[in-house]
Amino acid sequence: MYYVALSSLNESCIRIENRVRKGGHDIPKEDVTKRFAKRFDDVIKVLPYCDEVHFYDNESGFIDAGEYKNGEIVIKQHTEWLDQLKNEFSDKSKGYLLELLNYCRDEKMKNVLFIRAPHCIKNENPKATNDIKKLIESYGYRFVDFENAYDAIGLDPQNDFYNHDHLNIYGMEKFTAFFGKYICDNYNVKTAHTAETVELYGTNARGMTIEDVNRALGYTPAGGMYYLNDTYNTTGNLTTKLKDLGDMWTAIKNNNDTNNSGKYYDPSHPEGISDSGAVLGEYELNGYFYAIDSTVGAPTGVPQVSSEISATAKAMVFGSSKTNYGYWLASRGVDADSRCARFGPGHVLKGYAGSFDGLFDSYGGDANYFEFGLRPLVSLTSEIPAAGEILDFSGKFGGGVIQ
Repeated sequence: MYYVALSSLNESCIRIENRVRKGGHDIPKEDVTKRFAKRFDDVIKVLPYCDEVHFYDNESGFIDAGEYKNGEIVIKQHTEWLDQLKNEFSDKSKGYLLELLNYCRDEKMKNVLFIRAPHCIKNENPKATNDIKKLIESYGYRFVDFENAYDAIGLDPQNDFYNHDHLNIYGMEKFTAFFGKYICDNYNVKTAHTAETVELYGTNARGMTIEDVNRALGYTPAGGMYYLNDTYNTTGNLTTKLKDLGDMWTAIKNNNDTNNSGKYYDPSHPEGISDSGAVLGEYELNGYFYAIDSTVGAPTGVPQVSSEISATAKAMVFGSSKTNYGYWLASRGVDADSRCARFGPGHVLKGYAGSFDGLFDSYGGDANYFEFGLRPLVSLTSEIPAAGEILDFSGKFGGGVIQ
C-alpha cells in the first residue's frame, strides 16, 4: 500500500480550495475535518493486512518518509504526522496485547506461549521485540523469538517464504515440525496414545488416501490424466513430467506467455516466477480421477469403477447418496488442461474419486468452493473382541462391564 499524507488540516483545506478554483470537485469542510481526525484510526486497522506500506509526505514536495514492514513502522525522515502515526500504532498494539494478557490472567491460564515466527527480512527494531518480551514475561508467561532459528528449523530464505513476513507451505511444514517438537520438549506434552487406545486400535490412525479408495474399489489407475481436444487423456504412468506432454505442454506455455505475461505459478512459487516454465515443467503429471458408474454423467475419457465391485464397497467410499457426499483425501496430485496445470489434495465427491483437486493452478488462480472434512482410517488389531463378548473395564474407566 502507498500512503500519502499532510501534517495539517489547514493545508488539506487550502489544497481543496485550489482544486475547486481550477474546476475540480469540492468536499465540505466538516467532512474533511471528520476524516482528518480519524485518519490514523483507519490506517492502523489496515496495516496488519499489508505486507508492506510506503509512506510519503506531500507537505512540501514528495518525500519518502518511511515504511511499514515486518510488523513495524520504520521512519526514514521525521515528519509530524508519521511520528504521530507510529506512536499511535505502537500504543494501540500495546493496548491490544495488554487486553489479551489481562484476559489470560483473569481466566487463570498458566501455560500461555507467545512467539515471533521467522521472517524473511532482518528485524530492524529489536528493541520493540525486547519490550514485548519484557511485558509478556511480567505477566508470568513465556515469549520465544524464532527469528534467528533459521538453521535449527532448516529454512531456506529463497524457497520457504511466501513474502517478507510469511512462510509458504514448505516453510510452514518445517516450522510446524520444529515448533511441535519445541512444545513437546518444553511443556511435557505426550504424543503417545493411552495404553487402552493402543490395545484396542493400534497406532496406525491416519487420513484416508486415494490408494485406500483404489484398494476398496479394486481400481488401478491407468496413469496421470490431462484434458486436451475435448477429451481426457492418460499418460499410461504417473511419472511423466509436464514438459514432456507435447501438445499439452505447448498449450500451457502459449497460454501463460500470451495471457499471463510469462509468469508461472507452482506450490514452491505461489507468488509466481518468470522462468519460461522451467520449474513447472519438472512436475510429474500424477493426478487422475474416475467415476462410480455411468449414472454420474462422466465426461469422455473418464474411467469408471468395475461393475463387478459390490454395492456395499461403493457405498462405503461414495456414500449411500453419491450426489452430495464428499471428503478430502490425504493425497495430492497434479493434472493439466490446455490452460494450466492444477495442484491440490485428493477428494471424493458426488460419485467421483481423485488423487488431486484444482485448488491452485499454474495460472495463478485458486478455488475455495469446497468445504470438506477429512475421513480418518484406523487399522484395528486382531485383539478386537467378538460381538457379544463381555468387556471388563474395571479399574480403567471407572469400573463396570460392557456387553
